[in-house]
Parts: sequence; C-alpha cells; structure tokens
Amino acid sequence: MCEAEDGEQARALLLDTAVIGGGFDVVITDLHMPRLSGIALHALIARVAPDVSRRFIFSSGDASDDEAAAYLVRAHCPVVQKPFELASLFALVERIVSGSAG
Repeated sequence: MCEAEDGEQARALLLDTAVIGGGFDVVITDLHMPRLSGIALHALIARVAPDVSRRFIFSSGDASDDEAAAYLVRAHCPVVQKPFELASLFALVERIVSGSAG
C-alpha cells in the first residue's frame, strides 16, 4: 500500500516506475486533489495505460459538479461518496482485484 500527497505524486507513482501502473492492483483517488485532480490523473492514465485506468475508484464528498459527473459516467469507474463505510470500499476493491468490477 502506498499513499500520494497529491495528484502529481500519484502520477509519478503510476508512471515513473519500471512497471506502468506501479504494480498497484487498485488506485483510490479523490476527485479534487492539489496539483492534479483525480479526473486529470485518470484521463492521463487512460491515455497511457488503459488497463490501469480500469482499476480506479473515485472518492468524493462532492460529485455534483456537472463536468465531474459527466466524466465519471464516461470513465465507468466506481465512486464512493464521503463519508463511506469501509466495508463498501473493501467490497469495491475486492471486485476490482477479482476482475469483476463493472
């Protein structure tokens, strides 16, 4: 498990490694992060490594922004609304790791 302080650090962890995706099974990202938003991070990863972009889970306390909501529909990634139950997050992680996320 690894944690990034902001979106730019997350981008580096996912792309500036010997293995694109950094060997992570799942990427949990907030929609709103300093330096690089979760949406911008996902869009970049989707262009470079589409298989990694399918392992994203978005978290947000505010997905009411029309642009963000539209992106989330297009991205087909699960979203957990804050506050969330850890059991719900764990269930999403398990679905992604097992390959049954949709």
